[in-house]
Amino acid sequence: MKDLKDSNRKLINSQIINGEHEITAFPYQMFIDPSNLCNLKCPFCANFARRNNYLKEGTNPLMSFDVFKKIIDETGPYLTKIIFGDKSEPLVNKDIYRMISYVKKYDIYCLLSTNFNLFEKKHAEELVLSGLDCIHIGFEGTNQESYSRYRVGGNFNKVIENIKALVETKKKLKSKTPHLQWAYVVFKHNEEEIDAAIKMSKDLEMDGFGCIPADIYNIQENYKEWLPKNEKYTKYRIHRSGTDIKVMHLDGPSCVETDIKDLKIPCILPWTMVSIDSNGDVYPCNCGDVREGKGFGNISRSSFKDIWNNNQYKEMRQFLLTGKKTTENSIYCESCYTANKSELIFSK
Repeated sequence: MKDLKDSNRKLINSQIINGEHEITAFPYQMFIDPSNLCNLKCPFCANFARRNNYLKEGTNPLMSFDVFKKIIDETGPYLTKIIFGDKSEPLVNKDIYRMISYVKKYDIYCLLSTNFNLFEKKHAEELVLSGLDCIHIGFEGTNQESYSRYRVGGNFNKVIENIKALVETKKKLKSKTPHLQWAYVVFKHNEEEIDAAIKMSKDLEMDGFGCIPADIYNIQENYKEWLPKNEKYTKYRIHRSGTDIKVMHLDGPSCVETDIKDLKIPCILPWTMVSIDSNGDVYPCNCGDVREGKGFGNISRSSFKDIWNNNQYKEMRQFLLTGKKTTENSIYCESCYTANKSELIFSK
């Protein structure tokens, strides 16, 4: 199976380099939401900001195991990495541990992204034995006050106790996995707590700590309150000239993984990855600020292979290759900072 995954990745790279918009390779990375629900109300979360869209009539807020199995059976032989929790809290779905175990049958690196408030200690052994490789715990601050400033509705002490329970269970089962990573989204109000949080993570015997630059929606309105002072913790740059303020976004999506040197196009997500929500809707990227409306197809009604090279996918890839539209249809990339290298200029 490893040989197939390796050859598929090499094929993707060659098709990107050759500028192909209709491709025969499959994605090697998947974001999947077992649930379109979340227990918290984080202000810059795409789920919270657009929750009414995700819960429109006719959608399934929880992915069934049968739909999940169909997704993995069709794509698993090619995938090298799956991330549970793109725009939602995956622990809402009670089948999550069963889903992780199924993914591991295809020799796929599996990561769970969670706020860890809904975790129940009675499931600690089930989580460890599922084969999960890594768990990213979104956890900003070193006390309830700073933590809940962004993680609205979250319980700081409960997350701490859940981490302790998982660490103890790993010891009991003599397991090195899942790797426990403290995922610290940096804002203006919590950047001074980073050193204390790193120490806390070591005291808790977690395996790693990472600072994550925040996506800040409505940057014009929110940069003063939320943007960190230290530029190394942010993907935005603010330049002032008289009464004008220019905001530049430095980089593309953090999920882009490639070993292609001298990449010529602004984004390769529609070639290398896919995002699927709990309703089975397939999206070509996981950028929450542009991903609205319907996906490019639904895995419950179509095969993934058919969706992967439909007209919408080909139009999007062509736009990224040439910078020009070949259709009157709207394309996500038109409003994306990565594809357009756009800047926002406004007056104070």
